[in-house]
Amino acid sequence: MTWLLQLPEPLITFDLYESLIAAEETVASRDSRVQFLARVLASLPVAHRMSLACIIEFVHFLSLNSEFNKMTSKNLAIVFGPALMRRRVENVKQIVQDSPIIVNIVQCMIEEYEPIFKVRVAPIALAPSHSLTHSLTHSLTRESRVLHAPLPAALQAVRRRCRPRCRWRPS
Repeated sequence: MTWLLQLPEPLITFDLYESLIAAEETVASRDSRVQFLARVLASLPVAHRMSLACIIEFVHFLSLNSEFNKMTSKNLAIVFGPALMRRRVENVKQIVQDSPIIVNIVQCMIEEYEPIFKVRVAPIALAPSHSLTHSLTHSLTRESRVLHAPLPAALQAVRRRCRPRCRWRPS
């Protein structure tokens, strides 16, 4: 997170900030907003777009487990939004005014990850012999005995969400 905040220019560049804020305030339908976000984010420099896609993919998968980790897409947008997009020159009044809009934009990116970044996210099933899967299985089994949590659903969620690296590539 610190790395994102220390970038000289955020992943969603300064040039796109105003258009995203204006669109969030004027575009009414969710589908139109998703299409607009996809078009605007496609115009990002390749390094910015790839980094943003990997981060949003990771955050998207975190949000899918919100019943366990309590990090809903809105909570994650509150945390990541200010690091992903900001004005070139900031003042306190503008930050307070733009914060809910930034949260809505980033929340939409998290919830609509696949259509915005034009990828189909297929869960990666790790082989049972994979050491990470074995460690997680052992850990979950031990914890489920202690907590009496339903192991099969938790284990399936971990296997579906466990991704060794970001697989997104620009189209």
